[in-house]
Amino acid sequence: MTDNFKRRFADYVTAQGHTGRKLEIETYLVPTSQKIPLKTFETHLRQKLISEGHKLPWDNTGARLGYQGKGIPSFLTPEQKKQGHYWEGDRLVPSPPTKIELPEQGQIIKLDTKKWRQEVNFGNTNLVYILKDSSTGEVLKVGKTDNFKRRFADYMTAQGHTGRKLEIETYPVPTSERIPLETFETHLRQKLVSEGHKLRWDNTDSRLGYEGRATPGILSPQEKEAGYHWNGEVLGKE
Repeated sequence: MTDNFKRRFADYVTAQGHTGRKLEIETYLVPTSQKIPLKTFETHLRQKLISEGHKLPWDNTGARLGYQGKGIPSFLTPEQKKQGHYWEGDRLVPSPPTKIELPEQGQIIKLDTKKWRQEVNFGNTNLVYILKDSSTGEVLKVGKTDNFKRRFADYMTAQGHTGRKLEIETYPVPTSERIPLETFETHLRQKLVSEGHKLRWDNTDSRLGYEGRATPGILSPQEKEAGYHWNGEVLGKE
């Protein structure tokens, strides 16, 4: 969305020269008298395109591509420049913070058995974790939690809803750790996205183009009231 199309579209002219692509822009005019916020139209259009299978590789709204900043090739924020990020064609190559090291990997929890509730005990720690399909190896989500039994119970629901066999790769973080849990989570997500993982169940900061969680079978009270429902792994609306 834009209220200054000449300035915004000039960025795409620069990106066109950087990538060698031939670009065109399909526009939808919204009167300034329209009471519905411009961002609402933008979010609705993005959600529609994603539901149709479009990847939107230049759209980093809500850090949906796994990093902070614009997703337009050749553009870098001052912070990205400082951290040594750079563009290779259409792909932003991140330089992860050198002082951030992931904790050692802990247990792998297989959710196709209910015994994990009794067998797993992380003591006085929080967790960063990777949710995977154990049959295909697909990485579905990165997350963090200070209550793993409650959080992982949602994935039991999702497992039953989708028919997938799920497992969770855990990284325990002591509660005494000074680095915020979210920093480890963001670092791990950025690493996986840079390796090409889509993280189709990870909607942190609305990275998939809509508000709410992306765990199949799980709906917030607000989503239920608004008429949303899950059709397999696709979130739809009545």
